Amino acid sequence: MEEATKVSSDVPQAKEVTKEDTVMEKKEEDTIFDGGFVKVEKEGINKKYDDDDEKAEKQLKSLEDALQLHDVKHKELTEVKEAFDGLGLELENSRKKMIELEDRIRISALEAEKFEELQKQSASELEEKLKISDERYSKTDALLSQALSQNSVLEQKLKSLEELSEKVSELKSALIVAEEEGKKSSIQMQEYQEKVSKLESSLNQSSARNSELEEDLRIALQKGAEHEDIGNVSTKRSVELQGLFQTSQLKLEKAEEKLKDLEAIQVKNSSLEATLSVAMEKERDLSENLNAVMEKLKSSEERLEKQAREIDEATTRSIELEALHKHSELKVQKTMEDFSSRDTEAKSLTEKSKDLEEKIRVYEGKLAEACGQSLSLQEELDQSSAENELLADTNNQLKIKIQELEGYLDSEKETAIEKLNQKDTEAKDLITKLKSHENVIEEHKRQVLEASGVADTRKVEVEEALLKLNTLESTIEELEKENGDLAEVNIKLNQKLANQGSETDDFQAKLSVLEAEKYQQAKELQITIEDLTKQLTSERERLRSQISSLEEEKNQVNEIYQSTKNELVKLQAQLQVDKSKSDDMVSQIEKLSALVAEKSVLESKFEQVEIHLKEEVEKVAELTSKLQEHKHKASDRDVLEEKAIQLHKELQASHTAISEQKEALSHKHSELEATLKKSQEELDAKKSVIVHLESKLNELEQKVKLADAKSKETESTGKEEEVEVKSRDSDLSFSNPKQTKIKKNLDAASSSGHVMIQKAETWHLMTLKIALGVALVSVILVKLTMADHNNTPPFDLTKLDHYIKYQPREEAEDFFVHVEVKVLGKGSSPLEISFSTSVYEFVWEDEDCYELVELYEFFTEDAGIDAFEAQFLVNDLILYVNKTTRPLDEDFTGVFKLMAEVTLKPVQLNHAGSQKTESQQP
Repeated sequence: MEEATKVSSDVPQAKEVTKEDTVMEKKEEDTIFDGGFVKVEKEGINKKYDDDDEKAEKQLKSLEDALQLHDVKHKELTEVKEAFDGLGLELENSRKKMIELEDRIRISALEAEKFEELQKQSASELEEKLKISDERYSKTDALLSQALSQNSVLEQKLKSLEELSEKVSELKSALIVAEEEGKKSSIQMQEYQEKVSKLESSLNQSSARNSELEEDLRIALQKGAEHEDIGNVSTKRSVELQGLFQTSQLKLEKAEEKLKDLEAIQVKNSSLEATLSVAMEKERDLSENLNAVMEKLKSSEERLEKQAREIDEATTRSIELEALHKHSELKVQKTMEDFSSRDTEAKSLTEKSKDLEEKIRVYEGKLAEACGQSLSLQEELDQSSAENELLADTNNQLKIKIQELEGYLDSEKETAIEKLNQKDTEAKDLITKLKSHENVIEEHKRQVLEASGVADTRKVEVEEALLKLNTLESTIEELEKENGDLAEVNIKLNQKLANQGSETDDFQAKLSVLEAEKYQQAKELQITIEDLTKQLTSERERLRSQISSLEEEKNQVNEIYQSTKNELVKLQAQLQVDKSKSDDMVSQIEKLSALVAEKSVLESKFEQVEIHLKEEVEKVAELTSKLQEHKHKASDRDVLEEKAIQLHKELQASHTAISEQKEALSHKHSELEATLKKSQEELDAKKSVIVHLESKLNELEQKVKLADAKSKETESTGKEEEVEVKSRDSDLSFSNPKQTKIKKNLDAASSSGHVMIQKAETWHLMTLKIALGVALVSVILVKLTMADHNNTPPFDLTKLDHYIKYQPREEAEDFFVHVEVKVLGKGSSPLEISFSTSVYEFVWEDEDCYELVELYEFFTEDAGIDAFEAQFLVNDLILYVNKTTRPLDEDFTGVFKLMAEVTLKPVQLNHAGSQKTESQQP
């Protein structure tokens, strides 16, 4: 990928330029360069902090999304667990109620011992049923133990299944009540058997279709289907337990109602025949209503079959989608999911405990009410026992008939119940499969629009089916009311008391079995909860270790920041020292301006300035040597010595130049008196420039403080990651690319201040060098203004355009600079030069860069520009390239193209022969 950015450079407005203006502009450029460098470095650090913050925020967002998805799943799981816990508590409460009611019924059973012989046969049958149910319960225990290990996958499905199973269990209980109340009517039971046979045929067909669907799902889902089968079995068993529990409660309620109805036995015995005829008519109406209900059930089953087919198609699509999205799901961070899931589970457990406590309080109040009712019932039973003796003769005849009907009804009832149980289990299988398909479709709604549309339609259809089931429930409730009227007639018989006594014994056995099962379930749930808590603790310890490691990294970053801050403070101190030096230079300038009239005094002041410059150069050399000793040690000392030798050579050249200037001063002494006033004004302007530089230094100090504040803010808000500051080092070396030509041609070499400072390896050394460079440049510019007040640069430099083009490593192994320069003059054709070299050599190795030497010779020899001005042009281009490329990374590869234009201005001679320039539009 190639990225090209083109930045247009500013073209300066042409105006009449004086020597003072150029000096002021140079000072402003140097100060702006220093402030810009610090600002760019701080901006680079802030950008990297921002990039790291953005990356961390993206990771946090992805983690939060994954946590939200996982929280939704675990909320559903916790709801399923709450349902299991609620069932356990309800069973325990029902057990307590049964024990209390058992005591009450035993008291009533003593009075009804006469009727026990008639119920022994029914008791034996019920015992056989209980044995069968015990065997089933033992099987359910084994299946539940297996299902609990797999509840993490199936709990979401169990929730929807339990809701539907509760509705089905209610329907089942209603049908059982209707069967119990209609025991005396054999005709009604025969009609029920016919309807049940029809239901069996329809349900067998649906079960066959469902078995085919199960085989397809098992082939498609493989191991997931086995887990679903186990979950379905467990839900069936739990539904059966709920149904038995509800039937036991209904029977207990009926027993209480029967005890109340004993008072009206004498009054209503005369009207038994009339009420039986009315009951037969009502039973016929009920049979007709049941036929209508069965037809509606058949239609709903057909719709469910259609829905199952459509769901099969949706499951095939969802399976494909699951295969596509497995990789993305595996990448979700398990640690955060487990942590959030364990927290939600702990919260749900606490909420469950609170709800259970409230339910226990409610049940205790109900038990107190039941105790009061039992006492009143006992009193009523005492009264009714006396009345029952009178009715014994009439009831014996009815008992014989009732026994015959009950034997027949019991056999029919057992067969019908077994068939209904089978049909219920099959219907539940269908419902569980439908719910499993719906859950699979709901999981992929967001990802695939087609699957989501299908799932939505299925949901609407299922809701319609539920509404229809609700209507069926309402019809069944009406039937229950009618059967309640029949029950009031049937409850008059004394035989029901003995039946209730035997039934309570059976219920006690069932409740004991249920309690054992729930106790085992509670133990298993406690084991799972303990495992989850252990996992939570392990995950918390792991997260704490991660947090501690991040805090250590944060401390390291803080230490780095403090070290950089301390170095900035040192730089500020160095800037203050440089400021004091500049003040000394200003005082020296004032002294020189006062003594310009005298030639000898001027010469002595020049010598003092030369000595001061030597001292400054030596101080800078000492500072640079001290800084480099920490990094380069012995190897860099040789280089510094060479640079010191070069500086001494340049000083000697400056001595020669100063001697030449002394001779020129002897010729210009007469002109100095005329230009003294003008020079005084120029000195005042330079003082204002020095004041401006001082304000710039203050601004730099404020910027450094602001940068410190920003770095603290980024440190507190950013993620504790180690920030690697990579920046291109900058070096303020103003050395000549061709030293031999500088020694011969440079008139003011002492003012150039070409202090060679090697490239700093770290950002801190570089900033210190920049501060020293600012002081040197200020001294250099003051020296230049003192050397010649009227010598303005005879050219205008315009950087027309530049752009940076990125190239990968395969195309460009380094970062190159391509320079094109034109020199324009009046009455002559333009001169052009172009060259290419690496950015590093162009900026840092100006003495060894062959291309820079060619550019210097082009300016001096071909264009006829003065040696000092040519060196100024070369340094200006170097600084421009360095300033533009500094924000880039050290590993950047590509091309930096720069086009520049130099316009020479015409030269006019004044009355003393000195040069005077006029500005020209570039």
